[in-house]
Amino acid sequence: MRAKSVHQTLDEQRQGFTRGGDPAEAMGVGLRPKIKAWLDLMGVKYYTINDNLTIDVDDYSVNLNGLENLYEFPDYVKFGRIGGGFYCCHGGVVSLKGFPETVDGDFYCSHNALTSLIGCPKKVGRNFSCSYNAKQFTSQEVKNLCDVKGEIFTCDER
Repeated sequence: MRAKSVHQTLDEQRQGFTRGGDPAEAMGVGLRPKIKAWLDLMGVKYYTINDNLTIDVDDYSVNLNGLENLYEFPDYVKFGRIGGGFYCCHGGVVSLKGFPETVDGDFYCSHNALTSLIGCPKKVGRNFSCSYNAKQFTSQEVKNLCDVKGEIFTCDER
């Protein structure tokens, strides 16, 4: 068996690196790879991780429905703009920390364990649903935190 030359070894190590790229990312360390791994685990596709590490999803929805072990997002996850809808219902969510700033479509966080809407989007382009949580929110509580262009669905409108 022939030993590799120093040049062969260096060339193999450089394969993951690109000029102007982030060496930490190429080595799989730092927050960006952690964010990518979490998004992949959650099944989120078609996203962009911005320079400030917020996550945008253009023209697609994010569906995190039914994830009973999802209580809150990790500290390193912060969504920015979602071009479609954002759905996180029928789980165990206790906090909206890291949830999107803006959702162009619907925003649904019903059937969870929420006691506060702090962290909800500031703007929702369609409908907002937060019914059947640990706390029953009112439409006014939603309006105090979010500009909703469509309807607001809470348990106070039965």
